[in-house]
Amino acid sequence: MNISRVPFTEKKKRIITKEQKEQRHEYMRTYKRRPEIKEKYRQYRITHKEWYNIYQTKYLLQLRMNVLYHYGGNPPKCACCGVDHIEFLCIDHINGGGNKHRKEINLFGGHNFYRWLIKNNYPSGFQVLCFNCNSSKAHYGYCPHDL
Repeated sequence: MNISRVPFTEKKKRIITKEQKEQRHEYMRTYKRRPEIKEKYRQYRITHKEWYNIYQTKYLLQLRMNVLYHYGGNPPKCACCGVDHIEFLCIDHINGGGNKHRKEINLFGGHNFYRWLIKNNYPSGFQVLCFNCNSSKAHYGYCPHDL
């Protein structure tokens, strides 16, 4: 007997209202605060540490790459000197004031800042710079490549 299955792309998506989504988030926040649930998640992370670390590494790299590709083009490169090594690139506030801005939104950079950029639909006022150009701009107010 041949049973044809509906492909994943053709399945109906369940429509969730904004209120239902908020209720679900509130439930999960209270659910995860319970001590026995916290312990359950902690034990899971301990027993599946290798898988969990690989998953987190891939997720955070993908998050960073999405932001770099949006602000730095394809492939992402430094707006000042043109360095295209992914390991050296970072996000810069074009008009300065990055530390003040991060304090206002209560973030300290890294993947939390990348999440904030994505959640706020990639706001303008940011660019991709290599670490050297970004540091020089922050400490001296200019980049040596601009001279």
